[in-house]
Amino acid sequence: MSGTLEVFVANAVNVPNVEKIGKSDPYCSVEFLGIKRKTQVQKQNLNPTWNEKLEFNLAGKPLGVNDKIDVYVKDWERVGRNRLLGTASVTLRDLLSGTHSAQVSVNLTDANKQQLPSTINLKLTYILPTGYSDQATLDTKTQDDVDNHDGEEVGVISDVEDSGGTPAGDQGAPLAPGQRPGRLKPKPRSNLSTKRQDFQIRVKVVEARRIMKNNIHPVCRVGIEKQHRQTHVRKSTSSPYWNEVFFFNFFISPAELFNELITFAIFDAKKIRSDSFVGQFKCDIGMIHGKAQHSLVNKWLLLVDPADAMSGAKGYLKVSICVLGPGDIAPSLKPSVRGEDDDIESNLLRPAGINLSPATLSLRVFRAEDIPRMDSGAMEGVKKILGIGDEKKELVDPYVKFEFAGKKAHSRVEYNSDHPTWNQQLQLGIRFPSMCENIRTTVMDWDQFSRNDPIACCNMLHATVSSPGDEYGKCGFLPMFGPCYVNLYGSPREFSAIVSEEYEKLNLGVGEGCSYRGRVLIELSTQLGELPSEPVQDIPSDDILRMESYMRRRKYRLHAAFLSATMVDAIDAPVEFEISIGNYGNKLDENLTPCSSTTQPTNAVFDGLSYHFLPWTNLKPCVVVDSQWEDISFRLESLNMLNKLADKLGQYTKELKAGVKEKLPKESMASMAIRILDEVISLASRPLPEAIPSRHRANLLDTNVAKMRQDQIAHIIESATLLRETATSLEDVISEMEEYGALIKHLAIEPQNSMPDVIIWMISGNRRIAYCRIPAHEVLHSETEERCGAQCGTVQTLYLKVSSVATTAVTRYFRYHSGVGLCVIKMFQFVLLVFGLEMQVQCIVYFYQYPGKSFDSSLPVPCQLRLKIWLGLAQYDQQWHEAQTDGEWVVFAETVSRQCFTR
Repeated sequence: MSGTLEVFVANAVNVPNVEKIGKSDPYCSVEFLGIKRKTQVQKQNLNPTWNEKLEFNLAGKPLGVNDKIDVYVKDWERVGRNRLLGTASVTLRDLLSGTHSAQVSVNLTDANKQQLPSTINLKLTYILPTGYSDQATLDTKTQDDVDNHDGEEVGVISDVEDSGGTPAGDQGAPLAPGQRPGRLKPKPRSNLSTKRQDFQIRVKVVEARRIMKNNIHPVCRVGIEKQHRQTHVRKSTSSPYWNEVFFFNFFISPAELFNELITFAIFDAKKIRSDSFVGQFKCDIGMIHGKAQHSLVNKWLLLVDPADAMSGAKGYLKVSICVLGPGDIAPSLKPSVRGEDDDIESNLLRPAGINLSPATLSLRVFRAEDIPRMDSGAMEGVKKILGIGDEKKELVDPYVKFEFAGKKAHSRVEYNSDHPTWNQQLQLGIRFPSMCENIRTTVMDWDQFSRNDPIACCNMLHATVSSPGDEYGKCGFLPMFGPCYVNLYGSPREFSAIVSEEYEKLNLGVGEGCSYRGRVLIELSTQLGELPSEPVQDIPSDDILRMESYMRRRKYRLHAAFLSATMVDAIDAPVEFEISIGNYGNKLDENLTPCSSTTQPTNAVFDGLSYHFLPWTNLKPCVVVDSQWEDISFRLESLNMLNKLADKLGQYTKELKAGVKEKLPKESMASMAIRILDEVISLASRPLPEAIPSRHRANLLDTNVAKMRQDQIAHIIESATLLRETATSLEDVISEMEEYGALIKHLAIEPQNSMPDVIIWMISGNRRIAYCRIPAHEVLHSETEERCGAQCGTVQTLYLKVSSVATTAVTRYFRYHSGVGLCVIKMFQFVLLVFGLEMQVQCIVYFYQYPGKSFDSSLPVPCQLRLKIWLGLAQYDQQWHEAQTDGEWVVFAETVSRQCFTR
């Protein structure tokens, strides 16, 4: 047989309608290596079903790892040119092994590469040419292909020869126990000079990820021939960053040098020598010299244990290497930007015989709430004027985009819904363990005539929802999350017709979001050993009902007492402060019931020297906001206890260092060290809160995190007890204390914090000027003192921050110098009123005031605020009132009387 590629075109869903009268007439065209095949036309159908098989004769040539097909869905026209409805590209790499068949569901994009809410379902089948096996298909890519395509590079080293043992280049063959990983044979290097000459090998060790041990001090050692270099030690991390460069100089012949090995090995610096090895990677210098510019730049290396090849990956190391001979020009070894937009797993060198396990990363998306408005209400205003339709539509069309390791999937679009319900499962096929760090969930707004806009983004770190466990595999677990809400933050919620670049960056998770933009109920899980059959599936009804128990809510109350506001920069209009949690307390949201979440508007007064302040004198404004959230107190109280323990360890370390600096007597230092270690043991022995079944709803990640924390804290107690008996110098105690503090800070991360942050806004002239975000757990009240937040009910001083496009100094500049701009604003405001558009004029003012400039740090601080904040269950509200002994409570109430008179 000459080999065949079969493309079964099943159907498409929700293709665009480009016809003014009627519907589109779609057909599908598939192109492979310049050859096109197409289906029949489906008349007047936006969800066409073709069920047609398109065949491509391979003419005896096997598929390569770079091959792909291009799919086009077009609208058939009897007269004129057929119009493009959507396009997609499908790589054929997955057909090269296994069953040579794959079910594919891909999203279509328009001519501008913007994603459409349309999908097409295909089934691909690869019939190999006669005489070719799976491995032969994989090996059709030559070394030159590897050099020209970073995304598919596979290579490295072994001592296995062609005679006997595992065949060189057999990537899928299992290894015998104790056998070292095999290698792909490099291209034959002939006619190498035996003349000795100068060579320099430059190696940059950038970073490592996913080192398969917890609480280690990693160090990287690089060796060539008899020369060795070593990086600095990075303490208590499994993802160290070094960015260190080493130089190796040789006077040797190419024939000798190119057969030498370069070795990268990771060690745990705090272990004894016999137990410190983690993993390594080897390759020969000739393989590197054969690359473009004689270099490998920003490549990832898969680390393994040669003594136990079946144990799999031990971590990943990012390096750059170049081999320079006489007359060679060194390439740039600048490290690439750390990001998640590219498929960095495809830029990987791995030992032959070491395969990453296939896995499916599944994200269940149930529902969302409090999604802000994203679209203009132009048509709604026209309908209101013409009296057409009384139904009010929510001006947002959200869908969820799920991204990891360069793979993407998205849910369906829920039209005109600010509280959408999807109940879909998004699945990505990955290789495990993965070196990628960021699991990104983005809520997007679909637009029919322009590109889709990001509403908000949630970046979930892989390390916070999974654990490799210790060296024995204890306490390790795969990536998992929820069911739990994740909070979304970004630009201010108020709708703006003109979105600045800074606002869009905030919505994409770049920088600190200054406003709450909704929350999404999701569940993340990982299944090893299989790739997904479909990228999107509906969630079974039984699992949807199971989610109801995770949505039980209790009433919370947020109190704030404002003591002083100084250094106020907004002096042209009365100033007020708003405090909110989630969307509760948002004064500028017209859909919410008004509440006492803001202080009374007050004009700033000059202090006679440099600043302005609000003249609150003896009457301090107090605000209160009622809200309802899930009871996750067991998570937040554990977080508070760990943070307090980390702070104590920091204080003890400073105390010991101060004693060393003052050169106290040895007896005093010894007694101080013993006292501090006793206190550390006592504090660490306090149990962390556990979920109460009648009150809380814990999930599997809660169980795994609690077990991991208990194991690590038990290790600290055991180590501190041993240190108390065996310590010989104060430096050893200080070093261990620093290690304890770093470990506790690592444990004091709560990935499932569904309680939104408390946000304070300074508002002037109905415009948001400056803000401050406070994590809810820091002001959370608990019945137990040690579990309360560090700032709960205490006086704290806050310096408000200016959002990326809101600066009062620029405001005043345009107010005094942009008369023409203000005239244009007034004219535009009149046009909006004529058409009945519900658009805030302040958003147009932003366009003239802040033309996309970044925040200038030289601008003055907007405000210094001193206040008390308390957050707790409404049933404990009396404890807040009892704690306020600094003055008397005075309640001012405004009433509006509406009377109806009759004659």
